Amino acid sequence: PRPKSMRAPRRNLSCDSLSSQALSPTARSKTPPPVREGSPPKPGREPQLGREHSSGVKATPAAGIILLRERPAVSELDDAAWESQELEVLIGRYHVVDALRSGRDRLVALRYGGEWHFPGGAKRQADRGPLQTACRELHEEFLGGAGDAAPELAATLFAKVSISVSSRPYVQYVFVADEADNRPLQLTAERINHGLRRQRLAFERLVASGEWWEMARSAKAAVGPEVREVRWLSLSAAISALDPKVPFVDEWQREELARCGVYWRQIPLGTIQILRQLQRLGTIAAIKAAAVESRLDRVATARLPPELPPLTAIYGGRTAQPPGLLGPLLASPRPSRSPRNARSLRDEAALAEAAAGGEANGGASAAGEAARLAS
Repeated sequence: PRPKSMRAPRRNLSCDSLSSQALSPTARSKTPPPVREGSPPKPGREPQLGREHSSGVKATPAAGIILLRERPAVSELDDAAWESQELEVLIGRYHVVDALRSGRDRLVALRYGGEWHFPGGAKRQADRGPLQTACRELHEEFLGGAGDAAPELAATLFAKVSISVSSRPYVQYVFVADEADNRPLQLTAERINHGLRRQRLAFERLVASGEWWEMARSAKAAVGPEVREVRWLSLSAAISALDPKVPFVDEWQREELARCGVYWRQIPLGTIQILRQLQRLGTIAAIKAAAVESRLDRVATARLPPELPPLTAIYGGRTAQPPGLLGPLLASPRPSRSPRNARSLRDEAALAEAAAGGEANGGASAAGEAARLAS
């Protein structure tokens, strides 16, 4: 528990905007405790990437999505400017106050309040898979949940990581989507920010009229503001905005956290790691090639041995199918790609070569070679 000196007084959630509501005179007179530069966040609250969960607790599936685009060149004739261009990401800055969990006399801070990160969340029962979870979270957080259904984005599974948030294990599926592949959806920063402003105005009207406190939680979730704004930032600028060495992103974040009785940042370390990986890869083509989905596709389309010739050629035209248990195996070959079955793949390749040789030297020798390999 925090010391009494760090506990914030209870305040009412007024009709003013959560993002612009000023501190009361009593709150201004209280100076929050100093924050050392680079001080670590509260233990047990940050995701730990790459760690396996040995507690035996089943991990909850979750998904997030990152929108990328090639940064427009300043001048096609300026080679130095062209080389300095890097990818941009559509990243959102989230509110500090959790509108759903806050009460009339108590404000609760969002996780990673006031930080820049990507839309994401846990899988729901109605979601068909991780990609639909990621698209739904993008629809709810960036687009305000407007419309009948979440848009279906053309995305690639970039990474699958194990994270732990407040000692609860999650399996996070991280997707990347190229803006060029999703232009019909018109996911522009101006359009998204316009919808976010309308959502904030609707929320403020509900709070001013008092209807907000009588609404069900499901209805509040459709109106409550979560994202303050979105921007297209270069990868280096996004990493700088999340610099863990500074106490706060800006003064607005510090004041909003103080209203909730919080005097430290919750830094999304997982977001920083993903951004650095994308920055090292450099291009969208390299990112897609290094994605988990691409690696799985390359394994699935690995070079296989040549197809077996007709069985009549192997057996010298005497029979269309070999007798015994070997018949169904050779008639419908299903070579495995696992390392422990590499010997069977080599045998089938040698069997095919023996059959090809049998066409020139006679069916009897091919049949003898096939029987030797089968034994």
